Amino acid sequence: MKHLSIILLLFLLCCCGNSSVAVKAFPEKTLRTCITLAPDTLLYSPEEEMLFKAFVINDTCIITSYGNNREHAVDLLDLHSGNVLKHIVRYGINDGEVLAAQTTVFRHRTQPLLLSPDGKITNKRMKRFIVADSSMSFPDELAYEYFTMNLIMGSIVINDIDGQVAYFDRYDDRIEFFDGSLTPVMTVSGPADITNELSVNDNIVVYKDVKYAYTYAIPGNNSIYASFENGEKQYLLHIGWDGNILKCYRIADSHVLSLSLSEEGKDIFALQENRSGDKYLIRYRL
Repeated sequence: MKHLSIILLLFLLCCCGNSSVAVKAFPEKTLRTCITLAPDTLLYSPEEEMLFKAFVINDTCIITSYGNNREHAVDLLDLHSGNVLKHIVRYGINDGEVLAAQTTVFRHRTQPLLLSPDGKITNKRMKRFIVADSSMSFPDELAYEYFTMNLIMGSIVINDIDGQVAYFDRYDDRIEFFDGSLTPVMTVSGPADITNELSVNDNIVVYKDVKYAYTYAIPGNNSIYASFENGEKQYLLHIGWDGNILKCYRIADSHVLSLSLSEEGKDIFALQENRSGDKYLIRYRL
């Protein structure tokens, strides 16, 4: 049985306790000065379709989905007509089939976090990430005191020009920047205070009421686009590799599942999900 997966193994050092790491914060006015982008809905998927991710390349939309009634994990759709151009991956246990579709290049879990007496989070390990091996397992996970899977997830973006790396925290208003040698150089907080209350049950740390921060991030033209969720409101932040905000946009108030940027850099395509579980592929003209 063959499993399809794309994995890039990446070890990052924790920036905790490193005095050379710059600490910045986005201005408080950032979210109050955003430009509103008009949504242009291209595709609609009801909750039962269980759409997972959607990425646009030129006039083609790559869709990954799952569910008991799905025969294929990946579909190629014509962006204009919505018609399926091709099914390319089938679910199953035979050669060339997959049990699950994994669309992210980076598959990672961050280091386990321990709760200090005041309820804040403190880091106790040097490695920033636990990294998957070629079989998509996490052999280092057993060395940690707390189960790590549900603690922190995020997006990793790489600058193709000089190899810089940025990590966008999904559950905290924090971005961490690393240079080409993967040395931590800067941490940026904001533009809103996102705090999650945690509880510990045996070796499992649980979020009591999940609040999202940076839900997705992708590279731009020597810059980064990141979706940021603040309560019921959704934002798209254009961020430079120097940690500064270039532009802030207001987008439709539905949770962002994935982002992609058009080839010419003029459009952002967002897969968003409303409270009913319905998903929409939306185009925003920048």
